Amino acid sequence: MSIDPEAHQAAQQKAEPAVKKMRKDAIQKRKELIKHATEMFLEMGYEKASMNNLVKRSGSSKSTIYKHFRSRQALFIAVLDEKLRDHLAPIENLDLTTLSIEEGLKLIGRTGIKVITSKDHINLCRIIYAEAERIPYVGKTYYEHGPRRGMAGVANYLSTMVERGRIRCADPAMAAEYFWGMILHKPMLDGYCGIKGPLTTQEQKDYVDKAVASFVSSFIEEIR
Repeated sequence: MSIDPEAHQAAQQKAEPAVKKMRKDAIQKRKELIKHATEMFLEMGYEKASMNNLVKRSGSSKSTIYKHFRSRQALFIAVLDEKLRDHLAPIENLDLTTLSIEEGLKLIGRTGIKVITSKDHINLCRIIYAEAERIPYVGKTYYEHGPRRGMAGVANYLSTMVERGRIRCADPAMAAEYFWGMILHKPMLDGYCGIKGPLTTQEQKDYVDKAVASFVSSFIEEIR
């Protein structure tokens, strides 16, 4: 039995809109499930969260959920990936081209401290630290997609400024590690331990400005 090439092509073209819609619907459903799962994990923690709870929250069937996520661990990893992309996007999308090194670092620091010391991020990190030993991939995923990516971004920024002849910096990678340590260690520690609530916008600005001034004097020589 021979197949008419033109008829076959016409059938494919006719089916394409339906296939595209199915893919679009699947992507949208996955996003909705991740949204509900994020709320669930942040409210309940990893241990108490369950697929049954997600069924109640989302109104989706268990079979639909398992089509997208084969396990609770896979679901949590998907939530983690999504949240880290959301948290890093404001930092990675900054335009620093016209700024001095000090002003550029201040902008990175202010954006970073606002995002990373938010209630959502603090609660997410509490879950990650609690589960990292039992589920090592959770801790590794957070590190690779979060802190490591953030440090690499600052290291690349410093290296670019060195290449352009704007600054001298002996070791951009090491400097980037110190930069984030100086910016985030104390505020995040206060948040994790419940010592102090989130800093106000003015407190964030003052804290970051002092940290950047200290960082620049220790690691950067600006070429004028």
